[in-house]
Amino acid sequence: MNRFLPRLVLGLTAALIVGCAHTGNLAQVPTPQAERLAQDAAAAMRVVWAPATTPIGVGGREDEPFLSALVTELRKTGYAVESATPGAPGALRYVVDRPDANHYRVRIQVGERSLQRLYGTQGGALQPASAWTRQD
Repeated sequence: MNRFLPRLVLGLTAALIVGCAHTGNLAQVPTPQAERLAQDAAAAMRVVWAPATTPIGVGGREDEPFLSALVTELRKTGYAVESATPGAPGALRYVVDRPDANHYRVRIQVGERSLQRLYGTQGGALQPASAWTRQD
C-alpha cells in the first residue's frame, strides 16, 4: 500500500496538469453555433475585462470557428486583440466542450479570472442553461 499511494498521487497530479492544458473547441461546434456562443461570450467578457483597457492575447488557430468569431466580436467591442504565446500574461484560454449529448459548455480565461456557462440544445438551437459563473 505504501508503494502504491505515491504513484497514485503522482499519476493524478499529472492527469490534472495535462487536463488544464487543453484549450480550444473540443466539441467541434459547427460554425453557426460557434458564432452564437462567441457573441454571448464576448458580451459576458465586457463585464469582467474592460474593453479598450484590457489587451487580449490570442494564440492558436484563428481558423477555428469559435475562436475566429470570438476575436471578431472582441475587436468590434473595442478590445486590442494581439498574438500571444499560450500561457503568456493576458493570453486568452478557452474550452468549448460537450459534457453530454444535449449540452455545450464554454469556459473563457484571461489571467487568473475565468467565466463559464452551460448551453442546452433544443431543436438545433442553443439556449443558455445556466448563468455565467465567474471565478477570480
